[in-house]
Order: sequence, then C-alpha cells, then structure tokens
Amino acid sequence: MTLGVGASVVRSRNDRGISNNDNTFTSPIYALAYTPAILNLAQPDAQGNYPENPFPGGGGTSASNPFQTMAYITNREDIWRQIGSANLRWNAFTTEQHRLELSLIGGVDRFNQDNQVYSPNFLQYEGSDGFLGHAVQGNSNSRFANGSMNAVWTFTPGAGSTKATTSFGLQASDQATNTFRVQARGILPSVTLINQGTITTFQQKTQIRDQALYGQEELLALNERLYVSVGARADRSSANGDQHKFFFFPKAAASYRFLSPIAHIDELKLRAAVGQSGNRPNYGSRDLVLRFFGRIGGLNGIGVPGQGGDTLGNPNIEPERMTEQEYGLDAKLFDERIALEGTYFNRRITKLLLAAPLPPSEGLNLQIINGGKLESKGWEFGLTANPIRGSEGLNDLFRATFYAVRQKVLELPVPRFVVGSSGFGTAFGRSRIAQGASTTAIWGNALIGPGGARVDTIIGDATPDFEMQFSNDLTWKSFSLGVLVDWRKGGEVSDMTQDLFDEGRTSRDYDQPSPDPAIGGTLGSYRYNKWGNGADARVYVQDGSFVKLREVSLTYTLPQQWIGRVFGNGVRSARLTLSGRNLAIWSHYWGMDPEVNNFGNQNVSRFVDLAPYPPNRSFFFGVDVGF
Repeated sequence: MTLGVGASVVRSRNDRGISNNDNTFTSPIYALAYTPAILNLAQPDAQGNYPENPFPGGGGTSASNPFQTMAYITNREDIWRQIGSANLRWNAFTTEQHRLELSLIGGVDRFNQDNQVYSPNFLQYEGSDGFLGHAVQGNSNSRFANGSMNAVWTFTPGAGSTKATTSFGLQASDQATNTFRVQARGILPSVTLINQGTITTFQQKTQIRDQALYGQEELLALNERLYVSVGARADRSSANGDQHKFFFFPKAAASYRFLSPIAHIDELKLRAAVGQSGNRPNYGSRDLVLRFFGRIGGLNGIGVPGQGGDTLGNPNIEPERMTEQEYGLDAKLFDERIALEGTYFNRRITKLLLAAPLPPSEGLNLQIINGGKLESKGWEFGLTANPIRGSEGLNDLFRATFYAVRQKVLELPVPRFVVGSSGFGTAFGRSRIAQGASTTAIWGNALIGPGGARVDTIIGDATPDFEMQFSNDLTWKSFSLGVLVDWRKGGEVSDMTQDLFDEGRTSRDYDQPSPDPAIGGTLGSYRYNKWGNGADARVYVQDGSFVKLREVSLTYTLPQQWIGRVFGNGVRSARLTLSGRNLAIWSHYWGMDPEVNNFGNQNVSRFVDLAPYPPNRSFFFGVDVGF
C-alpha cells in the first residue's frame, strides 16, 4: 500500500495601476504615437497637473491622459491560493497471471482574490457617468474539489504475449464560486472608503456538482503488435436539465504494428480511434433567473436581469456532444533515425447550446436550446530526425510538425448571430455564427458591385492556412543548444492599431507615396480614406503570416569535480542555462505582433489588434541543482 500527499499555499500581493481584473468602471486609453505633441501629455506642471488629452473626439471625459492615469489610479490586489492532493493505492493481490490494484485519489484547489481600486476625482475621464471619484472593493472566492475510486485488474495468460487490462471507477467533483463587488461613485477627494459615496453592488454565486462512472477494457496481443481498447463513460451534472440522468459517451481504438515489413523500415503502425465526449451546459442554463426589480405600486417587483428582457432557461437542457474520428500512420525508418507521423481527424459537435428567439408574446427574448452541428477537420504531420547519433558525445535531434484545420457550421436552427466580444462592429470586422460559414470567419463591411454598395459579408478568416513548428536540440559533451521556430501561413488580423495611427497621421509609413492619389495624397491618407469611416473594413484586415524565432537556449552541465567544489558533496548535478524568448520575427504584418488579441485567449474572435503593449523579448539565466 502506498500513500501520497501533496499541498501548497500560494500568496501574492500586487500594488499597481490600471486593473485588468475589475472592470466596474473603465478608463478609456487609446494608442498614442510618440510625437512631441503626445510626449507633452507625460509632462505635469509644477503642481503635478497633467494636460488634457485632446484625442479622440476633442478630449473631455470621453478620453483620458494615460500618463496621468498610470500615475494616480491604484489597484491593490491580494491573492491567497491553497492546493492539496492525496492518493492511496493498494495492491489487493498479485499472482503470475493476475494483479488487482485499488486506489483513492482526491484533490482541492481554493482561491481567494481581494481587490481595492481607487480612481481619484481629478482624472480626465472621471465624470463621464455623472460622478467624480470611484472606489471599488471586489472579492472572488473559488473552490474546486474532486475525487475518484478506481480498480484496475490486469490479466496476463501464458508467457506474457497477451495482456488484458480492465479498469472501472467512480468520479465526483464540486465547483463553487462567489464573486461580489461594491462600487462607490462620487466620493470625496482622497477618500477611498466604499461607504462614502453612491453605492452599487454586484454578486454572483455558482455551484456545479458532477458525477461519473467509467469502464475500459484494453487488450495487447500478438507480441504487442495488436492493441484494442473499448470503453465508456456516463456523466451527470447539476447543470443539466435532468440532474439525475446519466449521459453515455462510448469510445474505441485499435492499432497494429508491422515490424520490419520492408528494407529500411523498422516499424509501421496503423491506428484508428473514435469516441464521444460531452460539454455540460453553463450554470443556470436550465433555470429562469429572477431578481428584485424595484417597487411597483408599493410592492416588491420581480423581473429578469438584462436589458429589454432576457433568456429563459430550458428544463430539458443536456450536454453538447462531440464525436471525433482519428486515423493515422506512424513509421520508423533507417534504424529509427527518422520517425514519421500522419493523422487525419474529424470532429463533429451536435446538440449545440444555443439561444433561440422567442415570440414577443412570451415576454422574454431568448431560450436556451440544444441544436445545430459544427464540424472541424484537418491534418497533423510530424517528422523526427536523429541524423547525428554517435561518437564523442555528439547528438542532434530535429523535430517538425504541421497542423491545418478547417471549421464549418453545418446546421444552425436559430438565426445567425454575432458573437459577443468579437470585435468592434462591421467597421473593423467581427465574428458571426452562420450556417455554411467558418466559425472563425471575419465579417465586416465591404464595397461590392459596380455601384460600390456596402455589404456586411465575410472579408477574411482568422484561422491560418497552416501552422508549422521546428525545433532542434544539438548536444556535444556537456553543452546543449536548443532552437525553436514557429511558422504561421495565413490567418487575417483586424489591425485597428494602424487605423488609429492613420487617423492621428502618426503611422510610421504615413508619408510614403499613395498608390492612388485620387483617394489620398499619402499612403496613410489613402488607407484611411479607403476605409471611409468603416465603409470598407478590408483595408485594415491584413494577413497575419509570420516566422518567429521563438526560443534559443544554451545549457552547460558542470563536471562532477566542479560540483563538489562549488556546491558541496550533497549535490549530485548542476546545470547553467542561458535562454531567450521571442528573439526575432519576420512578417509583412504592419503591427507589432500578429499573434496579439484584444479579447484574450478565447475560442473565437482571436483576431483584433487594438493598441497592445509591445511584445516582450525576454532573457533568462538559470542554475539547476540536483540533490
């Protein structure tokens, strides 16, 4: 019997300026080119007063001086996190042919974040909502706990050429969150207490409990040439319409290895797999959520959150279902100096969680339903080469991968809809889910036809034609050199940064010759006039292809005699590492980094470049010591 226990406590505190974690009020910040006029915004007078930023719209509370904001806004963030895990394993019995292992595994992750934000009354953007000065107290608590009971029986008949492994178990998890904020507006100067102003509050609590049963059978036979696996999983969740119903997800896989089928081919493996998995509904999708709606006729009123009516839950809601097929071929050649991998995959998602419109007579706008179908299919290839593998401690390992995917909406039982947080409208491009179209298509205005009619249509796609990665690790005696390169071909980006700089006549190539003087006398004015205040978004939707030198690292392993002298006899090994990341980029993209996205790391709408911070070029020096 073995028992393992692990635990960690993490605490961080950060006193900084502009907050990315609490957006109860917004400081408008815009891209600024470093011209002398803009640099004047960074110079306060003798009393510490910053000049007003006149961009955009003539200044006032619709804009902010970012130098003033960075100097005076504060956000104190305090984080506590506790992580713990434990596992208990027991070999119930073991014979020459049978082995039974039982296990209990559990873990917990608890997270608490406290934010205290203060925005002084004299900042330029203050007063845009009719109040001067803001203080916010925000808190978020999260708890995630899970556990499982498992049994694994291994049966090995005969001399060990065949082995069967049977496993089954129970799993359970509990997730709970509690987030609340208190915002005070119109507070007295220098007062940071939230009880000293006009108060608005927000709170959201969620709890989801999941349970699952699983079983799997694996067979390894014919001297480990044949592998077959079948299994199934049954899940139920408190987020489903029927909390007690189990949803069944089967899977199966098989592979066969041909050993030395012809000269110079050491091994050839054919493989195939098919399986299903589920994506549970969001918290509250099965419910109609009500809240206090003010007093009506002297009595408390009840309504639904949102503006103009909201969404009706579905008591029959169930998980989305993804069915994936995968077929592949692996090969090892020339005494395993070269390895090849090729995979075709096809994923289809059915029973999509969608919001369907309701008749006006219902009194609500939308209802959550299961419907629709998405397809994602593509290819993956890999090459591993070990051309130098031999004498005098010299070894070279090269790896290349290729990935291409295409996504499409096959069925959509609701009208096509715009994805929230997916861009800035048809003037710059946005995401839309529409039947027959790619899920990552960029929709925006385009002037089409002889008359130049403005049409909201597909003007690009954020998904690249393909992506490749190359890595090489060269080792010689105690030295190791690693290089990582990324290549992306295609994938459009909405370059709103260039639009802002063209508007301010400060883009670096603004004064270059125009390709059509009738539209603009300079290159920058040509782009801005052709865009026409959003009439044709294609001007600023640009190819995001690039090649990046992602990382280079050099490692030296110290000789054993040096280790004892430097670190003492208790140290077994020591390495020195010098590395750099994002060292170089080769791209025709106008902006600083085509991988940037204004809306963060989300599944769709990852194509908006809006005044980001410049990408970091980082260098590291490390010492790794083993005891």
